[in-house]
Amino acid sequence: MSGRLCYVYGVVASPLETATAPAGIDGGPVTLIPSGNFSALATLVSAEDYAPARVEALTADVDWVSERAKAHDRVLTWASDNGAVIPFPIWTLFRDPQTVKTMLSERTSERKET
Repeated sequence: MSGRLCYVYGVVASPLETATAPAGIDGGPVTLIPSGNFSALATLVSAEDYAPARVEALTADVDWVSERAKAHDRVLTWASDNGAVIPFPIWTLFRDPQTVKTMLSERTSERKET
């Protein structure tokens, strides 16, 4: 497996300025993937490093999990300090930004309810 995956922290109302966002997973920048009036907060990660079997094996390493959980929480805390956020669970990964946009589009009614 090669390439990049989209690690998604949650969904926020668009627009949100990410210049002040903390570093994300693996120190990567937090970006927005917009879809209508909402955007997913995301960081691109290595598809090889976050392959399901690798993540499953590494979940036994408390330090590895803790580092990523803290980054996930920092991003969500920052986002909630800047407005409403719908948090996603840790390890929410998508194949690419277009897949994230499709998910956002398909779940418009659920987001509005939330």
